[in-house]
Amino acid sequence: MRILLFFLVLISVVGYSQKITIVKGPVIDQKQLREQLDIKRFSFIRKNTSVSSTVFFDTRERKAYTGYGLNGGAFWFMSFNDYVNPSGMKKLSAEFVSTGDKETVQMVGFVRNTTKLFILYTIDFPDQDQFSLYVNEVNGDMQLMGTPILVSSFSGLKQSGSGLGLEKSKDEQSFLVFRLFNTKAKEKQKFECRLLDASFGEVWQKVFEPGNLDKELSIQSFQVDNSGNCYILAERTLKGDKRPILMSYLYKTKSFTISELGLDVGDNYGANLELLGGVKPYVVGINKQKKNFVYFVNRFNVSSGTMELLGSSMIDKDFNRFANIGGFDDSHWGVVNLVSLENNDLVATFEASLVMTKNGVIYGYSNYYTYVVSFTEDGKSKWTHVVRKKQMGIMGSFLSHYVFPYKNKVLIVYNDRPENMKRALNYVELEVFSGKDAMMTVQEIDDQGKATKYPLTKDPQLANYSLNLETLSKIQDNLYHSGVITFKSRTTVDSRAVTIKIE
Repeated sequence: MRILLFFLVLISVVGYSQKITIVKGPVIDQKQLREQLDIKRFSFIRKNTSVSSTVFFDTRERKAYTGYGLNGGAFWFMSFNDYVNPSGMKKLSAEFVSTGDKETVQMVGFVRNTTKLFILYTIDFPDQDQFSLYVNEVNGDMQLMGTPILVSSFSGLKQSGSGLGLEKSKDEQSFLVFRLFNTKAKEKQKFECRLLDASFGEVWQKVFEPGNLDKELSIQSFQVDNSGNCYILAERTLKGDKRPILMSYLYKTKSFTISELGLDVGDNYGANLELLGGVKPYVVGINKQKKNFVYFVNRFNVSSGTMELLGSSMIDKDFNRFANIGGFDDSHWGVVNLVSLENNDLVATFEASLVMTKNGVIYGYSNYYTYVVSFTEDGKSKWTHVVRKKQMGIMGSFLSHYVFPYKNKVLIVYNDRPENMKRALNYVELEVFSGKDAMMTVQEIDDQGKATKYPLTKDPQLANYSLNLETLSKIQDNLYHSGVITFKSRTTVDSRAVTIKIE
């Protein structure tokens, strides 16, 4: 009877789990990499990680690149054939780069279409108190093609700085370039946005002045929709009271709106922004009233230019009981992910993250349960689920979780201890994942809230490997890339690149 029950459970899990294909590269030769890095003497190198956060892909050539630095008039990247096979350091020749006193260059990012790859970069011109943004096509050998094209010029280099950020619309036909002005505590906060079309022509540009002093406004994220409108999620502090806000700019009507988010009573915080279908802005956050925690759902109505409160629902009946244990408090919780599905449902994940410091020095990180909620396009709650996990370690990029939306379900991926795989979804006394003994784990949740747990891979060569969640990046629909590591000793790790395909 027990044998029959075991096989019935096995069949149900196998039949339920999503097909996930992992392609792994070889172990990266750390000695060879160090030799290459020493020879090049890069201006900046992200240490203590095998893959930096600067990752981009050339889908024409099936190549991945991770950025390491700028040296000798060139950008240098570690390259991977077929996304996972290391092929050495690659030089992006950049004759325009000068490291002298008069001109400096900064890479803004890479963008691609179906046939071409482009680099966006800036050059400072201090004598003119300005800097300029350029675009250049890059071929499959990482060589610049043709002459750099001037996209736009920015004034106020000395006072306002030259750092630019880049965000793409979901259809990748619009590119938002933004700059946060350098301001002091008693100066008004300013930021600038410029929208580029798919041909890098400037559609609009505007300097925004929300009316708050520098320390009163904290920008969380910029997003651009498929129509070229801009949305800025921020937190505003007035007289000690913090509140999330959404700033919206509808460029065709030149309408700039600042909307407060959440409920009229209680504390609102930890918000996140998602553009449903690439055009409908939704914001989800936490609201606390005494000991009650709920999540709120706001939607910005683009047609009327107004913010709508669609409602609020309980995160989980036990959320209050677990919200302030193990060193966590209310402020450590927030909406880590907000994603939309094919049926226009949305899924939000709530998690507490703690940075542990001593005398101002970070010595570790800690992450706790992940609460998952689903709601419809009109804000109606569908289901809730708790991913029970306990994580603590010195490398924060391997803690927390990642959400893969697939059709009408979500896959929550995280690093866990192998012992916890045997335990039920609602089991509380879990082993703490710290990095050494590892299993890359999936909790799959369908559109009715039914969940199951299984390993991300059963490849014996990936046993005890941890997934780098910070560098996990989307290559194209349902295909992702990241790095994985395993500890060989207290000071030595093996690392590889992997792709994850969901189908």
